[in-house]
Amino acid sequence: MLPNLVYMLEKFTDEELLAHYLKAKENVFLNQLLKRYTHLIYALCLRYLKNRNDASDASMAVITHVIEKISDKEIRSFKNWLYTITKNYCLSDLRKSKQTFLDITTCFQLLDDSIDKDGIDFDQVMPHIFPALNELQIEQRECIELFYLQNKSYQEVSEITGKSLNKVKSHIQNGKRNLKRILNEYIQS
Repeated sequence: MLPNLVYMLEKFTDEELLAHYLKAKENVFLNQLLKRYTHLIYALCLRYLKNRNDASDASMAVITHVIEKISDKEIRSFKNWLYTITKNYCLSDLRKSKQTFLDITTCFQLLDDSIDKDGIDFDQVMPHIFPALNELQIEQRECIELFYLQNKSYQEVSEITGKSLNKVKSHIQNGKRNLKRILNEYIQS
């Protein structure tokens, strides 16, 4: 590739690279876009999977998925979309391998100790956490996972999701309430 072209591509925003790729179907645009985020994909995979080999494999799978699906989606923010794709892949991989990344502190913090106050035993709750999270509205689940499971601040969750700070706080509060209700239903059934 010509040095001038590389320099020019580095100046493009994510949205410009994506638009040029979708219009011209020239891999040079998509390659530049993925080059910007390859290290972030790997870092996120490593954070979830806790193993370098698994993180490398997951990173490659995510990049392959992006290449296959990028033309099929309407993407407003490439970085947010890529983050969501990567996170969902890792969570799916964890569920398949039946690993859990929730510990007792996170679980009780997630529900503001309301489980303990209601006399619900943690051992009763733990097997139902993932199914219960999956029953939440997408916005609530995403905000809860970012805030509690990834220790993001309200501001960081707002930036990642593109939602206002008040919306993020509302989704977290409503999500916790709904999660508690869903867990109670699982335990009582």
